[in-house]
Amino acid sequence: MIAFKKQKVVTDKNRRNLILTTLAILVVVLFIIWLLLKSSSGIAAVPQPACIAATGYQCQNTKINRTSGNLTVTVSQNTGKNWTMVYFLFENTNGECGTQPNNSLFQSSNAEYINSLSSEKWLTITIPAISPNSVEGSTLVGAIWVMYSIQNTTIPKYECIAEVHIKVI
Repeated sequence: MIAFKKQKVVTDKNRRNLILTTLAILVVVLFIIWLLLKSSSGIAAVPQPACIAATGYQCQNTKINRTSGNLTVTVSQNTGKNWTMVYFLFENTNGECGTQPNNSLFQSSNAEYINSLSSEKWLTITIPAISPNSVEGSTLVGAIWVMYSIQNTTIPKYECIAEVHIKVI
C-alpha cells in the first residue's frame, strides 16, 4: 500500500510539472507573437539599408544624408565591357525599376557623371535622392539608373542597376 501512495505522489508531481512546462511554453510563445506584432508596426520594423542589385551589377554601403539629401552607394558593373560617359540617377519609386527616366534627367544636376567605369571595378557614387532636411524616420524607396556608352560607340544604353530601401536618419 505504501508503494501505491508513492507512485500516486510521483504521478501528481509529473502532472504538475507537465502543467508548469506547458504554461511556460505558452508564455514564451505569446511573448514571441507579441514581439513579432510589435516589430511589424513599430521601431523594430524599420528596414535596414538595402541595395538590391540587378543581375550583372553589385551595390553596397548604402547611406542617405538627411541634411544634403544625397544618397551614397558603392556600385560595380560586371558586364565584361568598359563604359564611357556614365551618368547615375536615382528615381523615387515604389522599389521597382519601372519605366526608364527621361533622358534629360541623366544630364541634369540630379545625376552623377563619371568619364568611365571598367567592368568589375567598384565606385562610390553620390546622387541627389531626397529634398534636403527631409523628415527623419521616413523610408526612401527607389531605383538607381545608369546611362552609359560602350567604348567606341555613341549610342547610349539605359539600365536599372539596383533597388534601394533605406531609412532617413
